[in-house]
Amino acid sequence: MIHRLQLRAIIHSTENPEKVTKALRAVLPPDVEVAEEGVEGYHGNVMRLLTAAIDNKRAATGALKAVLCRLGIQERGRILDELPERVDEECTLHLRLDKQHAYAGEVRLAQGEDCIYLRAKAECYPARRDAAVGAIRGLLGGT
Repeated sequence: MIHRLQLRAIIHSTENPEKVTKALRAVLPPDVEVAEEGVEGYHGNVMRLLTAAIDNKRAATGALKAVLCRLGIQERGRILDELPERVDEECTLHLRLDKQHAYAGEVRLAQGEDCIYLRAKAECYPARRDAAVGAIRGLLGGT
């Protein structure tokens, strides 16, 4: 199971905020709230940060499964191959989804930094990275 699912996307000053919001919403269940806040970039540039979180275990697990199911077979295979590198010591899976494809209604892994960041905290006892990798591997195998 997934304990918590969090997604975030940055709206750069050159981007249309409605389009970035649409891209983020395209990978979320419809009832999830999206928060927006102003942030300062590394070089002092003004940006907006969109965040959405699902804290209900069943809903978070279902939302992650839905995202994984929308990925292509090759991309799911890539995640499986890279899973030990994608799960950190806090049992959190890290994925970057392509913002442009999400805007078009597709879910694909991102190649660059302009993306939707997805973090999924795996629920496993004891909380060990290898147990989290196994739990997430099970979710991928079940898609």
